[in-house]
Amino acid sequence: MCLLFRFTDSLPCLGPSPPCSPKGTFADDAGADACMSCAPGKYSSVLGSKECKTCPAGTFSKAQSASCISCRAGYFSPAGSPVCSPWCVALC
Repeated sequence: MCLLFRFTDSLPCLGPSPPCSPKGTFADDAGADACMSCAPGKYSSVLGSKECKTCPAGTFSKAQSASCISCRAGYFSPAGSPVCSPWCVALC
């Protein structure tokens, strides 16, 4: 186990290793031996994240996302949503 750094499934842990990679993953414990994917509705835009951020209202993301995607015209989503819904379904 790497005590100071984390590694990806594709790279063995041989001494210091790169932080969680790719973007869209995180490890909340120092020395974790694996990185976890961000859940749908969350994202991680930097390597080595300790947590995922919640997508703001009007955006969405799928699992292991590095960013949130804006809903298209006529659609809406609450914060932390994995999908956008037609505007009327969300607010009517």
